Amino acid sequence: MKLLFLNSLKGLRKKKIQMLGIILMVMLSTGIYVAMQSALDRMEDKYYNYLDEQNVEHISVDYFINYAKDVTVDDMNYLLNNQLANLTEEERPIIEAYKCAIDKECVSLLESNPFDNNSFEYVIDSIFQKYEATEYIKSKKISELQDKYDFEFELDKSKTLKQEDTYVKLLLYDENKTINKSYLVEGNLPTNDKEITMLPKYAKIHNIKIGDNYKIGNIDYKVVGFTYAPDYIYPLVSYSAIMFDEEKNNVIYINKENYNEVSGVEEKSFSIVYNGDIKRKFELAEIAKEKTKVADDDIMKILYADSNITMSVFTVTRLSRISALQLEFSTNRLFADYFLYVLLGIAVFVIAIITKKRIEDEKLQIGVLKSLGYSPFSIAVSYLVYPIIGSLIGGSLGYLIGALANGPLASVYVSYYIIPLADFKIDMKYLTNCLVLPTVLLSTLSYIISLFMLRKKPLYLLREGSNLKINIFSKLANKITSILPFKYRFKYSLAFRSLSKLLIVALTSFFTGMLIVLTLIGMNLMQKLVDKTFEGLKYDYMVYVNAVETEELDSSADYILNFKLPINKILDSKGNEKKIDEDITINMMGIDSDSKYIDVIDEDKNSLKDLIVDENNIVINKNMQKLYDIEIGDTIEFVVNEDTKTMVSYKVTEICEEFMNLTGYVDRLGLSKKIGYDITSYTAMLSIDDKYSNLDTLDNNLVSKIATVINFQDMKENINDSMEKYNASIYIVILFASIMAFVIIAVIANIVVEENKKIISLMKVMGYKNKRISSIVLNIYTPIIIVAYLLSIPVMINLLEKIVAVLADDMEMTIPISLEPSLAILGLVGLLVAYYIAVAMSKRVLNKIPLAISLKRE
Repeated sequence: MKLLFLNSLKGLRKKKIQMLGIILMVMLSTGIYVAMQSALDRMEDKYYNYLDEQNVEHISVDYFINYAKDVTVDDMNYLLNNQLANLTEEERPIIEAYKCAIDKECVSLLESNPFDNNSFEYVIDSIFQKYEATEYIKSKKISELQDKYDFEFELDKSKTLKQEDTYVKLLLYDENKTINKSYLVEGNLPTNDKEITMLPKYAKIHNIKIGDNYKIGNIDYKVVGFTYAPDYIYPLVSYSAIMFDEEKNNVIYINKENYNEVSGVEEKSFSIVYNGDIKRKFELAEIAKEKTKVADDDIMKILYADSNITMSVFTVTRLSRISALQLEFSTNRLFADYFLYVLLGIAVFVIAIITKKRIEDEKLQIGVLKSLGYSPFSIAVSYLVYPIIGSLIGGSLGYLIGALANGPLASVYVSYYIIPLADFKIDMKYLTNCLVLPTVLLSTLSYIISLFMLRKKPLYLLREGSNLKINIFSKLANKITSILPFKYRFKYSLAFRSLSKLLIVALTSFFTGMLIVLTLIGMNLMQKLVDKTFEGLKYDYMVYVNAVETEELDSSADYILNFKLPINKILDSKGNEKKIDEDITINMMGIDSDSKYIDVIDEDKNSLKDLIVDENNIVINKNMQKLYDIEIGDTIEFVVNEDTKTMVSYKVTEICEEFMNLTGYVDRLGLSKKIGYDITSYTAMLSIDDKYSNLDTLDNNLVSKIATVINFQDMKENINDSMEKYNASIYIVILFASIMAFVIIAVIANIVVEENKKIISLMKVMGYKNKRISSIVLNIYTPIIIVAYLLSIPVMINLLEKIVAVLADDMEMTIPISLEPSLAILGLVGLLVAYYIAVAMSKRVLNKIPLAISLKRE
């Protein structure tokens, strides 16, 4: 046994490339595993403590005021003496009429109830919004649930504004605030007049130091500290910049007096923190589910308390900002684990080839040993030298590289998430996984493979003969290539003689190709979605107002009526009802046929706007068609008022080329009449006027009516900038995949040279030059690699389409999966480059084969 081990150790010197291949595979798998897991540990260890220490909200909600039921006469008396004390002459009679409408004694004296007019409640809401009376009513209604659900709540306010190229989220700093407390990184908090704090990364990029001035509007503010906002862990500061950009996004704390002086689009929501033991786990999918009984520790339980408690787009966004990192933890850890096992699995294949080659080379010695009484079990132990040494060296290097790389990787993570990092610490679990797991896994499987290969009887092993056998595939290849020149017949004959190596090269190229194709499709996926969805949009700004408006605020703008309506039923062209498995609510977009800034187009870029002039027609987006099998000619019945069972119907006349959200385009005038609004009603304005890029230039009355502004030019630029960073990471993935293929192919190419030493030597004797021999012997797998890569493209596309189909219902978004030919060629070039580098390395071994080898007996 000792001699067997010594012989195995001696063989390592002659098989450096093969040994290096094993080490590299183990090192790559363990290095990535440790780097990702350690970086995530540094974030996750701090994340949950951060949520508790800063008392971050469990959930954020809004309250939909039912003005016919939720406001009392006592409430109105209080409001008229406080928030509504300064009503205009036009507003006071409306409010007095409303006060009478909710007073049982007074309403009986009226000729008609004002609530019979569907727009009356929205007029009241706009007045309440203007004077912040809604905050009083909402706070009162939410406070009524405190005892039952044992929670604390606060009203959170923020303003969004644009400073040159920077989107700023302005947060009100209050030292008495107990929920979502600011996290001070350095310096002081803004307690005095004209003081602010900001994100440290933004300050570093723009060379802003504590004590410097920073201009907001036309006023200079002193930077007194750097802070994180705990409810902006993923800092979505504006809907015009959906991807966080450290250079162009900033979160600023400012005191109350200065906050009120700054113009900006204001958002308000109620932050809730439950007392007691509540799981810090946010399940966004639960928001869309039907309301059922929930556990006491469920953060969603407040939503089931009152049907008027809702999650608006702002509150859902808040939940996403806080919880998005949890998805990063789970998906990235899963990726790291699977990556470790996949690469170790590939290493097993490499070791299997090496072990098979060694046993074939040493079959005479093995035959002698078996004749002397050595069992296959003891002989197989000697072949564990490769996996043990490769695993220990590769695992040690992998852990070291991972430990060094976790810092830069953690920095990449916190460029997308604003959260303090914990210090790096050595985790024995990862060290054990790096050393023990590869050693046990590779050694066990190698031992089993060796036993299988050592099953032959001694007499079979002792007889002379070539190790290269002619199998049925080799014979078939010879027949197929018989019409080709000798060079190609010989090349493909060599390739098909060893099916194991051929299979491994094909599988490696196939799975590497799938990884490359996945990254290449992802490269332009978001850009395609945006281009397809917004192709018909000719405006730069979508300005949402706080409530349904009837007065035109901008004579140059287009107006749309955006309203969500649930579907009651769908009828096909023959009048048969289609089955609906779930409640569906779609976004009805009422637009004008003469609108300047919006168009509805089909896949051939033809305008469909004229089809919706008829107030009974609707054009749905492709997302709706694919998700719910709605076709042209179908009739959709919508619920306008569930209490009165009021329904409206539209006939589907065409499908527009959009893939995001569930949207139907209809005539604005017709939609207004159907739902009982004034015919001039609208909820958003479309404009190309740059005055909406910075609200400082607008009058206060207009700003007070604006809920949010989406700048589509900035959004596209933001996505393009993010895609550039993403594309850089794509090239790294392609490089890594190519390195993985390179390691495996280098090992196989080296073995091919060793297996064909005698043939190579004979070719040299016959006068073939080294370059010619290399072309014949080493390039035998080029067609296999190309074919395997090309096959991986449709397989990966088909797999992605199935995954998207499964996820589509939850995402409410279908994704067009496609791969540009130029990108497919780029991936193939990357794979072939790795292959030819591996081949070039093996040429050195080929060039050293002496002529005398041809005279040796097998």
